[in-house]
Amino acid sequence: MQSIHATFQQGIFKPVHAVELPEGCRVELQIILSPEPTQKPGQHDNAEDNAKSDADTNGKTLQERLAQLATQVPLHEWDSLPVDISDRLDDYLYGNGLYGSESK
Repeated sequence: MQSIHATFQQGIFKPVHAVELPEGCRVELQIILSPEPTQKPGQHDNAEDNAKSDADTNGKTLQERLAQLATQVPLHEWDSLPVDISDRLDDYLYGNGLYGSESK
């Protein structure tokens, strides 16, 4: 299911952002009134707004927060991680048994 934010103007639902649907396809709408203000038609997000949304209340980006968290992990814990963790992440997380099989 896809969620599309829209404004209702003059009897027509107008999506806030571009929607990738086949022209003329039929859809079913469930109306949930949004407490958030929507953008005006023709108004687009810009890079500055996107960068601001990545910052927390202290003004730190996600990357900065992750780097700060990483410093709190003792070095011996980092050393205990498998050297192939990025290659076999799914195997370590989900135990899917794909490692070593010919059809990855």
